[in-house]
Amino acid sequence: MSAQDMARQRLILQIAKMHAAHGGSVLLVLHDLNWAAACADRIVVMHQGRIQSHGLPRDILTSELLHDVFGIPDGCIHQHCSTGRPFVVPHDLVMPEDINKREIPCILQ
Repeated sequence: MSAQDMARQRLILQIAKMHAAHGGSVLLVLHDLNWAAACADRIVVMHQGRIQSHGLPRDILTSELLHDVFGIPDGCIHQHCSTGRPFVVPHDLVMPEDINKREIPCILQ
């Protein structure tokens, strides 16, 4: 899925989900935690060549894991308002005035 625009990524993931819905197995290697959390039933997080954690996205994508594996500061894991799935937005990349204006009301809670 690397070097694919969002429309192509979505198409690839739709095909994978259809395959799984018909009884097939799907293994995707993704470096995008948000895509993984949005689409996968289970995820495996690797760090320095070893499995760091595995399980349901909502159970393993924690502030502690994000800090230990990726150096992401605390408070960057959020819950999508319509799917309930976790997603990551490093808060140092979101301008405080954007949050105050609620320009992204569905995503950040």
